[in-house]
Amino acid sequence: MSKSCPSISDMRSWLPTESFEKSTAHSLAYFGRDALGFSVGVAIIVAVCESDWFHVLPSSVQAAALLPLQIVTGFFMWCLFVVGHDCGHTTFSQHELINEVFGEICHSVCLCTPFAPWRRTHHRHHLYHNHATKDYSSPWVPLLLKSSIAARAWNQLAAAASALLTTAATTTAKDGTVLMVDETFRIGPGPYAPKEPEPR
Repeated sequence: MSKSCPSISDMRSWLPTESFEKSTAHSLAYFGRDALGFSVGVAIIVAVCESDWFHVLPSSVQAAALLPLQIVTGFFMWCLFVVGHDCGHTTFSQHELINEVFGEICHSVCLCTPFAPWRRTHHRHHLYHNHATKDYSSPWVPLLLKSSIAARAWNQLAAAASALLTTAATTTAKDGTVLMVDETFRIGPGPYAPKEPEPR
């Protein structure tokens, strides 16, 4: 006997009610922490790169010296992306202006990703999640597949990822004329898939 999947309202009922309460003060505290971490990280990287001792080091040592700084700064950049993401979903604050201002600061200023167009395409992503032509989240995949070497590399990477993931990627349009990604994340027979070489 198979059980049906729980509905969204069922899943919402399992969560504590405070999960759905917007706290501007709480959100601003996260923004402050993340913006401070990002700013300090960038300042340290700039100071290191502009120092006299840095330029006399071999390039491999320079890269090794910067790597931990870049990882930590990148972590705070990701945190700022999450804050901007919540602003885009209007869950950062109950005030629309605050969502707009802090979304612009996080995405447009700190991450150089214009907030308004990102928000529009991200909403479309949620409306058409994993749709081959309507979800704009992965526009790089069809371009990548123009190269058969890149397509093979993608399939090898996807095969490794599928071993770790339990959910399926999406499908394609019914007419089969667009990119397909099946449950093993392999690229299927759409027009962007590489053609087999002609036998000689």
